[in-house]
Amino acid sequence: MLWDLNRQTFVRELPAKGHVDCARINDVTGEIAVCRGSRISLYTLNGALLLDQAVCESDDDQVMSCVFYEGVNNEWQERELLFTGHRRGVVNIWSKIVHNGRFEFELIRQLHHTDSSRDNGANISSGISCILTLPHVVYTGDEVGKVYEWSCVQRR
Repeated sequence: MLWDLNRQTFVRELPAKGHVDCARINDVTGEIAVCRGSRISLYTLNGALLLDQAVCESDDDQVMSCVFYEGVNNEWQERELLFTGHRRGVVNIWSKIVHNGRFEFELIRQLHHTDSSRDNGANISSGISCILTLPHVVYTGDEVGKVYEWSCVQRR
């Protein structure tokens, strides 16, 4: 359900396809990402479905957190980015593209929370519970309370 918090009124209901693990509204475009298990549905502000896509690599994975990168002061962006946090310390970065006349999410990068106590550099076993995107850095937090900082500035 979508509510207008300023007027304290019901706006509309999005189609129900199971329990919702997380949801996010893009303040710039008005698009709504709804994550259910291993799938993401993207809706317009008016409730029209733009895409519904499986985004997990394995059957036992699920989307635990999501956030849009909205830029600085509503700046124009070449790509619309969506970050999703998953089990076992993985953050996926998706770009919304048009493929064969339909919207799709394209995986452009993965961030891995690695366990420094292991010699093999494997990922941690806990899931990514929160993501904060800022202009030059991304912060990700996991279920055990560890926070990681990812620099977005490319240095030569």
